[in-house]
Amino acid sequence: MIDHLKNRIIEYLSENHIAEESQEMACHIVLLALGLLVAWLSGYIFRKLIAPLLLKVIRKTDTLWDDYLLNAKLIRAICHIIPGIVFYILSPFLLPEGHELFSIIVLQGSKIYIAITIVSLVIVFLNNVETFSKEEEKLKEKHLYGFIEFLKIVTFFIGSIIVIAFLLGENPLSLVAGIGAAATVLMLVFKDSILGLVAGVQLSMNHMIKPGDWITIKKSNIDGVVEKVSLTTVKVRNFDNTIYTVPPYSLISETFQNWSVMYQGGGRRMKRALYIDQNSVTFSDQKLLQHLVEKHYISEEEMKKAEGEVNLTIFRKYSERYIKSLPFVVRENTLLTRHLPPTPYGLPLEFYFFLSTTDFTTYESHCAACMEHFIAALPDFGLRVQQTSLYQGTQE
Repeated sequence: MIDHLKNRIIEYLSENHIAEESQEMACHIVLLALGLLVAWLSGYIFRKLIAPLLLKVIRKTDTLWDDYLLNAKLIRAICHIIPGIVFYILSPFLLPEGHELFSIIVLQGSKIYIAITIVSLVIVFLNNVETFSKEEEKLKEKHLYGFIEFLKIVTFFIGSIIVIAFLLGENPLSLVAGIGAAATVLMLVFKDSILGLVAGVQLSMNHMIKPGDWITIKKSNIDGVVEKVSLTTVKVRNFDNTIYTVPPYSLISETFQNWSVMYQGGGRRMKRALYIDQNSVTFSDQKLLQHLVEKHYISEEEMKKAEGEVNLTIFRKYSERYIKSLPFVVRENTLLTRHLPPTPYGLPLEFYFFLSTTDFTTYESHCAACMEHFIAALPDFGLRVQQTSLYQGTQE
């Protein structure tokens, strides 16, 4: 068929008075142009006829992943590969004999085009995987962004080697073997990427961090929400709206606090202390107990049992009853009021319990209300807050 087409083209060129010595070259140029036209038509037909059918089938399936991974962008990338493959297959039949340089340029150019379009296809596929991982609930905690970014770098690296090999007319595998000698230099160049990849694997496998987590790194003065975990950086937006970036391997080598488990548990601990003036701690008398009954801090029965007890003991028991009565307190978790070791600033009386809310504003409001109530109630028990102390409190 090709020979018959060549003869018809040569006959046409002869009829148009083209010099005989130029007819063969002109014939092959026309054949190559026809080859390009056939290659373009194959891509056009796939894009206009086959691609819409594939997309229609994908949309009708019940699975969600194919809507992300096999979307219009990926089909379009496949459409770009088909013309290159078709032209490369036809090229040996269209190229003139005895013109090796011209044939090499055409064939190698076809290979380079195919390599570039395949790299583009892989990048589009990885972008689709990244989008799917951000939307799918089960994959949000898998920390795939770092892996995908690394795979993109590998894809560009391999694609560059293949393109360079085709330009030089070498076998890509032999070129890779030659580059092995420069592996040390490459490791130095991509040191952060390699360390970031290893750290990313550890962070992912151990479920240590993911976008959306609230983390605290005291050494770096970081306290905010993770916005992005990439191959080389972790971006955190502090609560003052400043952006901090830290390398992933620093999270492995140093300690940091992740508050996400607290949110998953549905409760947050309150652990705060009042510093009591130890000079105000004394045994209760009938007058104090009667005052507490009138204020409804204790009942008549409790007054009989509490006669002669230390006023701080009575307050400690009352505070536990009060905490248990609050609707936002998780009673199933640890709940107590305890003494900490005495300090020069007073006797720390610590309130330790869990709130059912994890919302920052609501949590702080409930904590403040509890502490305000206890401070206001202390004088009724004959107790005083140590005024010379520095208020100290911790929260988790």
